[in-house]
Amino acid sequence: MRPHSRYDRVFLLRCWQENGDLANSSRTHWCFLLEEVAPQRGRKGFVTLEDLLTFLRREFDPPAG
Repeated sequence: MRPHSRYDRVFLLRCWQENGDLANSSRTHWCFLLEEVAPQRGRKGFVTLEDLLTFLRREFDPPAG
């Protein structure tokens, strides 16, 4: 029987709301910070949820080839 190989990546996701720009200060939007804590350290910020999801899709579902 072939041993099962396991590869874990651990992330901390921080989400917060910020006020809009000077032209529209009443508008708020979400910001996201994804910090990888294991097996390596690193962080990446995103200004939209779609940007965050696109990054995660690229990391965990690479194109077949």
